[in-house]
Amino acid sequence: SRIEKQLESELHIEGNNKEEASVLANKLVIYFREGADKTEEGTFQEVSYYVQLLRDSINEVGVEKFFSTPTLSIKKCIEEHNRKKEVLLDAKYETDTGTVVLDNLEYVTKDEQTGEEVVHHCKLIRAEDPGHLKRATKYASVNSHVCVGDDNQSYGKKLNLPTNQNGIEIYFLWEDDGSDGGIYHQIITYNKKNKSIEQMKGVDNEMVKSDDPYLPALLEALKALNREKGGLRKVEDTGNLKVKENHIITERGEIPLYELEGDELVLKVGKIDFFSIENDAHLVKAINGYAKLVGINLPEITKREEIALTKEEINENTRYYRGDLKPEDVEIFKRIKGPIYIEGKVDMSLTDITEIPEGVLFGKDANFSWCTSLTTIPEGVSFGRKGYFIGCTSLTTFSEGVSFGDYADFCGCTSLTTISEGVSFGGWANFEECISLTTISEGVSFGWGADFRKCASLTKETIEKLKRWKAEGKISGTLWLPDGTKIV
Repeated sequence: SRIEKQLESELHIEGNNKEEASVLANKLVIYFREGADKTEEGTFQEVSYYVQLLRDSINEVGVEKFFSTPTLSIKKCIEEHNRKKEVLLDAKYETDTGTVVLDNLEYVTKDEQTGEEVVHHCKLIRAEDPGHLKRATKYASVNSHVCVGDDNQSYGKKLNLPTNQNGIEIYFLWEDDGSDGGIYHQIITYNKKNKSIEQMKGVDNEMVKSDDPYLPALLEALKALNREKGGLRKVEDTGNLKVKENHIITERGEIPLYELEGDELVLKVGKIDFFSIENDAHLVKAINGYAKLVGINLPEITKREEIALTKEEINENTRYYRGDLKPEDVEIFKRIKGPIYIEGKVDMSLTDITEIPEGVLFGKDANFSWCTSLTTIPEGVSFGRKGYFIGCTSLTTFSEGVSFGDYADFCGCTSLTTISEGVSFGGWANFEECISLTTISEGVSFGWGADFRKCASLTKETIEKLKRWKAEGKISGTLWLPDGTKIV
């Protein structure tokens, strides 16, 4: 195994020393057979973690003793290593809280007896290794009952890996109130890969609340993190924060949605009701702010006429429509000229439409099944969720760059011949009974699985390409081939 080979090198076992190599191999087999605690099996991080742990544990008891004592198992070596490490950690981290990222974060309370204001000073601290988590676990469980995890749990392992490029960072909003260990108001877990705060937990393992006195200090800390990380994408675990309708809580506190600026960090979004915003300028700014929040890639809206809150308001200049469209609204749909974001569901099934306007972004499900005059799906069209085109017998192709969400169904599209380059499927794609389909271009991406049963015209080269993509993991789920072969 990779662990065995790297460990032989770390312990300087020469190639001709077969006896020591055999002892190491046997003890490794026993260790993993007994259920060694594994992390992300097969990855570089997992191998590096074990090599480091086993090397340090064997060196701790002595390499010579390890190889000369049959009863000295790897498990016993690790237990002794961890025991000594914990003694050292307890001493070291009694005063070492971590790296101070931001100092003098203030919040104010009132003295219950005198009524005078009391200014509290907090710090934003980053945990650099499992010892800092161990300290937080010890004192948070006494003072604040915060769920952190320690060096034997997953967060500790991730922090302790030789490379943590796509892992996590853990921060503490900590206050030295004179008690043993201080107060851990919030434990903040930042996901480096997703650029998001995936967890914030405070007293009694609860999410932050609007009436928590330390909230101003927390907002300042998050504001600093947002700057440092170049813009955080989202913050989880803010369900207990209360926010008014058409308002958001940002690093500046609670503000109207139309005041959202740039890459400002948003913690919580209130109920959105654009109908209740009477000022046209505020409505335009609110929708632009909303587009940033949900990631709508539209040109900035500049005037009220580009907004349709009801279907009757839709015209060729509309760039945002809030509601649904049904088959009886087909003439309204024909008025649309992209780019436009349609937030509601669209059902144009069994209508006579011949085209989908270029640049339409469908926020929810879109159904065009049995639109037998529909011939193509043009550039810039994007389906946020599910797209249905069952029985669209005149549909021949869709243009480069069209993207589909978690489900796309083209069953029975008997004139479809080509899936163009750059087309992407976010989830499952069904092409069953597309009897004229011959070509799937390079650069097509499948998010999960695909069904090509009864696609009798698919060329041999295309079928081999699909098999190769499946083998390479480019199709991660089930692949059905024209002859009914199922590859999982």
